Amino acid sequence: NFVGEAMNRVVFIDPEGQRRPVDVPDGWTLLEAAIQNGVPGILGECGGSASCATCHVYLDETTAGQIEAPSDLEQALLSQAPAHLEAGRSRLSCQVTVSDRLTGCVVMVPDIQ
Repeated sequence: NFVGEAMNRVVFIDPEGQRRPVDVPDGWTLLEAAIQNGVPGILGECGGSASCATCHVYLDETTAGQIEAPSDLEQALLSQAPAHLEAGRSRLSCQVTVSDRLTGCVVMVPDIQ
C-alpha cells in the first residue's frame, strides 16, 4: 500500500511480551503505526491529540536519547499515566514521529494504560 514511501522497521513489544515488528512510513506517529497494525495495549483514546495518556510507551534507551525530548505538555500528560514512568524512556506514542532515526527502535507497551 505504501509504494514509494520510505519505510522504517519498528518493533513493538506488547503487554504479553510478544514482539510485533512493523514497517512504518516516514511521518507517521508510533500511535498510528500501533493502531494500523493491531498492537494491543495502545488505546489512543484522544485520537492522537495529546490530551490523554492512553498511548504511553517505553522507548529503548538508544532511541530515547536520539530524538527530541518530550514537550512540557507531553510531560504533564505522562505524569497522569497509570503505568510506572521510566525516566527518559516514557513517551506518548502520539508525540513520536517516525523517521529513519527510529529504524530498529524497540517500543514496549505497558500492561496498563
